[in-house]
Amino acid sequence: MWLLADQGQMRVAVACLYLDPDITLSAVQKLVPPHVASANRVAAAIKVMRWQQALIPCASHDRRVRRYRLSGPATALLEDFIMMMVGAGSPFTPTAPDRRRCRAWCEDFLFATLERGAGRRSSIDAERGQTLRGGALLNLELSRRGLEPDDQLPFSRRAFAAQFGLSRAQVIALVGQLERTGWATLVDRRLQPTALAMEAGRAWLGRFMAISTAVLDEQFRDITARSRAQIEAARAAAAPDPAISDRMQASAP
Repeated sequence: MWLLADQGQMRVAVACLYLDPDITLSAVQKLVPPHVASANRVAAAIKVMRWQQALIPCASHDRRVRRYRLSGPATALLEDFIMMMVGAGSPFTPTAPDRRRCRAWCEDFLFATLERGAGRRSSIDAERGQTLRGGALLNLELSRRGLEPDDQLPFSRRAFAAQFGLSRAQVIALVGQLERTGWATLVDRRLQPTALAMEAGRAWLGRFMAISTAVLDEQFRDITARSRAQIEAARAAAAPDPAISDRMQASAP
C-alpha cells in the first residue's frame, strides 16, 4: 500500500514509472513539488520502494549517483494503478484507456502539476489531508464509512496502522487532524464523517473525474497552463499600478 498512502508516495511512484529505467533520487525529487512532499520524504519513499524490491539497483557511469529500475511486478502494479486512475474518466470521453500510453499520462500529470496554481483545485483542507503521510488512506476509509454506515466495525488505530504499514502515532495524529477540522467524529470507537467531510468528498470526486478525463485526452497540461495563466493575469490586474503608487507617495505631505 506504499502506492496509495498519500499524495507524496503516489507522486514518487508515478515519477519512477515515467523515469524508468533511469531512476535517480535527484530526478524524482525534481518531479515532486515541495508542497506535496519534501526532499526528505521523497528519499524515504524511495527507500521504502527499495526495501520492497520495487526498485532494483542498476549500473551507473557515475559512482556518485545511484540509479534504479523498476522490477517487473512493480511496473505491472504501477501500470494497473495508472489504468485504474485514468480509466475513471473514460465515461466522459471517447478516448479509450490504452496501457501503452501509461508513461505519456504520467508525463502529462507530472509536468502539469509541478507548480501551484493548477486548475481543478480542491479545498485547502482536502489537499492537506491528502498530503499528510497516510492521509489519503484514512480519507478513503472515512468516505467508505460515510457510504456504508451500516456495514462497518469499530475503528482501531492499531489495526489500521498495521494493515497499511503506518505507525500508530501517525494514525492518532491523522484522526486528530480530521476531528480538529470538523471532518470526523470518533465516539465509542465509531469513526464517522461529518456533513462537511461528505461535501468535501463529493467535490474531490468531481475534481478526480475531471483530472482523469483531461489526462486521458492528454489535455491536462494545456488546461492547467491556461488556468495558471488566467490566475497570474487576474493577480496582475488586481495589483496596484506602480506609477500611481509613486505619484501618490510624491504628493503625500
